[in-house]
Amino acid sequence: MKPYRICLRFFALALVLPFIGESVAGAQETAIDIPQSEMAALDLAIETPAQADDTRAAGKWLVEAAVGHDRWRAWTFAGDRPDPWRGRVSGQYNSRWTLDSGWQAVLSNRVDVGYRNGQAGLHGEDVAYTLSEAYLAYGGQRVFVDVGRMNDRTGVAYAYNPTDVFRSNSVVARVSEDPSLLRSMRLGVVGVRAQYLHDDGSLTLIAAPGLRQRDSGGVLSPRFENTNSDTRIMLRASRRLSEQSLIEGVLVHQPGAGWEPGGNVSTLWGNHVVIYGELLLTRDRDIDTRSEALDPLAPYASPNGRTHYRPRTAAGMSAALGQRYTVVVEGHYDATALDGHRLEALGEPQDAAALARYLRLRQYAADSQSQLSRRYIFSRLSLARPFGESTSLAGFVRYSLEDDSSYLWLQAGLQRGAFSWLATVAAPLGRRATEYGDLQASNTFLLTMEWRR
Repeated sequence: MKPYRICLRFFALALVLPFIGESVAGAQETAIDIPQSEMAALDLAIETPAQADDTRAAGKWLVEAAVGHDRWRAWTFAGDRPDPWRGRVSGQYNSRWTLDSGWQAVLSNRVDVGYRNGQAGLHGEDVAYTLSEAYLAYGGQRVFVDVGRMNDRTGVAYAYNPTDVFRSNSVVARVSEDPSLLRSMRLGVVGVRAQYLHDDGSLTLIAAPGLRQRDSGGVLSPRFENTNSDTRIMLRASRRLSEQSLIEGVLVHQPGAGWEPGGNVSTLWGNHVVIYGELLLTRDRDIDTRSEALDPLAPYASPNGRTHYRPRTAAGMSAALGQRYTVVVEGHYDATALDGHRLEALGEPQDAAALARYLRLRQYAADSQSQLSRRYIFSRLSLARPFGESTSLAGFVRYSLEDDSSYLWLQAGLQRGAFSWLATVAAPLGRRATEYGDLQASNTFLLTMEWRR
């Protein structure tokens, strides 16, 4: 049997075991992912997975030291392979200050310094600064206004949010592949966010002006070109359908695609299962066309050109069982991504020009956090206290239905007071010329120590 099929069957068994070993009677409720101001107004008892595992939200200071090892795939390098050993030191500061007359100031920023064994000193690309949030917030009875850089996140799914249009080019240092951490440790968009709350929902307007298109460079650059190359507008309207259900409509304007409608719906089924769905109708062209339409002088601007409306969707369920287990299962679809035949053809270039196009495509998909394959299945399992108090275990698998490749991720944690230790293993599985089979590292190991205050 092929190795990736063995891993998938093992992970599927892990998803079933919690249902066998836990009583549903003690199930915890989960919650809908909406801004905290909306949560207070709607007083809902359910939460979708999009922010349920945002482990970086708590704490003012965070310091990390990590050491890792990569096992390289020989065919992904034209010359000598880098040394497999690497290290990283990171620092993060989050704070909120209360000012006069209902105003608050919010700041969240992070510095990552990476190092590869064998390299001669540090270079500019080894240091990454992420100014995630820096804004002023005003809150009244029903009206809330935020001005500045805000990490605004839209959507209810855990691993893929079609309506989260501000994610593109927002990750400066990709220190984890966990989707919840990618959402929290990214550049926010600069603009104005105005929100009005009513008894059964809210109305939100976000206006993000175009500020800069050329690459600014510099280690401490705010990187306005990443998040504000173009002017973008988002309208959101949410409404509580019942004590168990919430619906949200979304309308987005982007220069490359024009106006795009979408939305999401979430409902609590029983006492421990949340079912949700998310949709965006986009006018973007296919991802391989978009990757070739980028302007070298404005590498983060939306590519020109649009086509007819096509869907991007995510649907799934999250179940919390007892005090220990949480299971997430999702399906993802992007009509602008590649099917298996197209992906295989691009992954077997016949000349240097075709190879360059393939590499640009993969880099564009990673930077824009776009789906490369058209269809995926995503499953995640987290377990509290698997080896005693203050321990944790979480893992996920993302499986491409287009080319039979998959990405397996597993993390074990131990916390003692202000210190935490995390051991992470990742294994992209698949044959050559597939999405995960062509990743440079066939497996990685990372040991991280964290200090929080």
